[in-house]
Amino acid sequence: MAEPLRPELCIIGAGALGIALAKYTQSLGANVVLASREAAESGDNPHLNLHLAALGASAGLVSALRNGQSMGLTSVDAKVSVKAVQERAARIVEAAKAQVAPYTLAASDIEFVAGPVQFLDQRTIVVGEKQIRPRNTILALGAQWTVPPIPGLSEIDYLTPEALLENTRKLSHLLVIGGSGEAFTIAQIYARLGSMVTLVPQGDALPGFDRETVNLLLADLRREGVRVFEGAYVQSIHPRTQGTGATVAHPNGDIESLDLSHVAIAGTRHTMSDGLDLDKARVRSLPGLEALFASAALGETTNPRVRVVGYAAGMPHWQMALDHGRAVVDSLIQGQTTRRWQGSARMVATDPVIIEIGTVPDAASIAKAGYKIYRSNLAENELAQAADKARGLVKIITRANGSIVGVSAVGPGASEICSVLSLAMAAGMPIQRLGELPSPQLSYLSNIIRLVANQTTPKTVSWVDVQLRTLRKHLPW
Repeated sequence: MAEPLRPELCIIGAGALGIALAKYTQSLGANVVLASREAAESGDNPHLNLHLAALGASAGLVSALRNGQSMGLTSVDAKVSVKAVQERAARIVEAAKAQVAPYTLAASDIEFVAGPVQFLDQRTIVVGEKQIRPRNTILALGAQWTVPPIPGLSEIDYLTPEALLENTRKLSHLLVIGGSGEAFTIAQIYARLGSMVTLVPQGDALPGFDRETVNLLLADLRREGVRVFEGAYVQSIHPRTQGTGATVAHPNGDIESLDLSHVAIAGTRHTMSDGLDLDKARVRSLPGLEALFASAALGETTNPRVRVVGYAAGMPHWQMALDHGRAVVDSLIQGQTTRRWQGSARMVATDPVIIEIGTVPDAASIAKAGYKIYRSNLAENELAQAADKARGLVKIITRANGSIVGVSAVGPGASEICSVLSLAMAAGMPIQRLGELPSPQLSYLSNIIRLVANQTTPKTVSWVDVQLRTLRKHLPW
């Protein structure tokens, strides 16, 4: 075997996250090797989210045509070609993937190697015929959907969100099992494309997101005809010659039987670490949590030379995973980082979209910490009213000094609103300054600016300033 490669950093996993971090490492002037396992790192969220957004745009147009009467138009029941809708979305995603494909690394100083990847010991990695002994290693691994232990589920051909994104047929009755953001987005898209959809989150819907914001989204989905059984559990799946049956237990004890055409799972994911021989690297998962390996904030593992990012570090949301990954690279290459990833955006790509940034505590924690809540009802926003989308909420949590702790938003313009508030958080801008921002008359942000301006305490005018003003009134010039 040839002399081992000895880079400063080896990144295992050539998905979107691994490629992005390799390019970032190279931009810091460090020598990096990117090791591909020659298989897709499932769960690369930027492409999954883009695919969902493209499908959501088509499904949204179908919904708008169906509800044209609310805009003074004749409602139209559009004829949907699921195949054509999927082909359009696939073209958009493939074009985006081409921008971050491994061959784009050829013009850089990043060394790309591909083949079966495994550890020989705590530091040595073998990729095909090549041996690598990096100073440090980052695992940027994908994640597969975890199959819930439901009796009968393994006996049917269940679908995942990725499989649904390739489906070209109309589904008569789709059951979505799981409470993830993808579960809710898929449920809404297929309902708008004409399917009957039942969503059973297997407990709470969208755990980790603000409950009030989630409840507003649930109300919207139910208005559109999605049957959401929050707090319910699928007890069993029953394979049949024609279709599939399911038994659902509701929180009040009622049992309901469902007749289905298709079943999809979209709950949680687990890290794809098979074949790496992590035991030889002395990298162990957390006790009781086989999918997680990070024992500290910057992806540290039981091996001091190996860090984890993305799913293995408990970062399923793309922007947070990217920001956290860059912080991990900073700490390894530069010895420290000032990057904050805790405030990165978390998104559910439904319509309306849910966006959260920073920390959004529950009511009890807000009261205990002495935080203040600013609430803007998007039903009162003029632009939202003009677009017939006057529903939604923006909650801004601040400290006593006005610094923003977190934001939860659902409704039209949520992404743009949170982008501005995220910038304010990063700059350390107190919320009172938002009341001074110039804004177009018709803007999703205008209500928040007026809200903050109206609640801001007027500046105290000193006695000296009052006397000077009085004096100026009597001066001849």
